Amino acid sequence: MQPSDKQPFCLADFQPFLKELTEMEDPSVLIGGMAVAAWADVHLELPEYPLFDLPIYSKDVDLRGRKATSALLAGTMFTSGWAFLKRANPRFDIPQQWTRTAR
Repeated sequence: MQPSDKQPFCLADFQPFLKELTEMEDPSVLIGGMAVAAWADVHLELPEYPLFDLPIYSKDVDLRGRKATSALLAGTMFTSGWAFLKRANPRFDIPQQWTRTAR
């Protein structure tokens, strides 16, 4: 799989932020396409990657966790130079889709 305008990010792009959640021992769980990518990294040997069209690219990262965790992750990404493109739900102040374009 190759990055595209619609799916520009792979797991490596989110690793620093996910590592921070791990270090905080937050009860969040990675789900969706990036979870599949994480399992592939753990269980596949490098020569097997082409058989599964890896790495997996996505427009977002999906977490199952607390709202406070999402807000913390959003703040960390924002201070690291990421900007959000749209909100998941207008009733909540949690960004859904991110880009590394200048704010």
